[in-house]
Formats: sequence, structure tokens, C-alpha cells
Amino acid sequence: MVGGNIPDKTRVVSVQIYNHVEALEYSAAHGLAAGLLVFSFLVLLLLYSTQKNNPMAQIK
Repeated sequence: MVGGNIPDKTRVVSVQIYNHVEALEYSAAHGLAAGLLVFSFLVLLLLYSTQKNNPMAQIK
């Protein structure tokens, strides 16, 4: 499952973005999408920086 939610218990960011778009709240949807973009960039940066320091992780 890519995204889903249990009403009043959980909320997945992708579903929340969809809910904002359906409610024509584009600024809130853009803010969440930008947050996801920044988060994914930081995770990739962290992964690449740790891989660079570990010679066993590099495949040749």
C-alpha cells in the first residue's frame, strides 16, 4: 500500500496532499510537497555521505 489512513488515528502525507488539492487548498498542498522534497533530499544526502565513508559499501 502506497498510502492510506485510518480516520482520526493516522494520516499519510501523500493522502493529506491529495485532501488539500481536493479542497482547493493549493498553498497547503505545495507546502507539504516541498517538505517531502526537502526530506527526501536530506535522506539521500545522508545515505550518499555515509556510503562514501564506507569502502565496503562501494561496488566495483
